[in-house]
Amino acid sequence: TAIDMTDIGTGFQIANVILDGNQSVLIVATILSQNDTVDKANAFTFDRSGTAIGQTWSMLAHTAAVNRTITLTFLDSKPAAGNYTYKVQWSVSAASTGTITGRVLGLAVIPSA
Repeated sequence: TAIDMTDIGTGFQIANVILDGNQSVLIVATILSQNDTVDKANAFTFDRSGTAIGQTWSMLAHTAAVNRTITLTFLDSKPAAGNYTYKVQWSVSAASTGTITGRVLGLAVIPSA
């Protein structure tokens, strides 16, 4: 079953990443979030210009409304040449409310060897 992901918020993206088809992109995000319901989760994934890339990471709330930190890392290996926007998207388990209380996103373009 697909998870409906949405943008975390305005400004949590890196636009105009211009690649020549021989470069890779290392993406790292650290997110501080909470869920208001025990045994419910917040899920996160990376997105490249409208396409989900990598895996979906899930963070389960063992205690309600307690901040937890998750760090996500993904190597986008040699996507086709183009101008891309990278961002993190998220979803929250049904019948619960998630909150993002802190976030950092960075990337590095790695030249081909």
